[in-house]
Amino acid sequence: MPIFQEGQSFRSGWLWAIVGLVAVIASLLLIKVLLDHSHGDDAHSIVVLGIIVFMSAFVMPMVLLSLRMYTKVFADRIEISIFPFEHRVIAASEIAEATVADVSVTRQLAGMRGFESNKGLIAQGDRGVQLVLRNGNRLLIGTREPESLNAAIRSILPGARDRAGRN
Repeated sequence: MPIFQEGQSFRSGWLWAIVGLVAVIASLLLIKVLLDHSHGDDAHSIVVLGIIVFMSAFVMPMVLLSLRMYTKVFADRIEISIFPFEHRVIAASEIAEATVADVSVTRQLAGMRGFESNKGLIAQGDRGVQLVLRNGNRLLIGTREPESLNAAIRSILPGARDRAGRN
């Protein structure tokens, strides 16, 4: 039974703006090819552009609408999944530190020298929990409930039960 669990959707305005821009540009290209008489008998280019428009205007938004990020904290581990692409399990013994942090996607990306050592899993919001793993890697977990997630993670860290018993 999870100590903490949260599900989030990808509803970021800038993400949808990019998807919309790609769909509009692809649609305009298709319209131009359809109206351009010099390509009138080039069915191949019309079919290719039609596929691009379909993918950018319909398939990409449907994939984004179906994406979900799930975060679960158990007594011995954290599970984070972005269905259907990623599933990470982090043992409590791997975590050195957990702190509430502000999320800035641009700052997070700018600070990533190697994607494996400094990674962010963010679906919504502007706050999260920054994990520092024992191997030195960092993982920023975006959440709408940063204090609750942080408290749950800190409760499973090695030595947390000993500290709680002494108080």
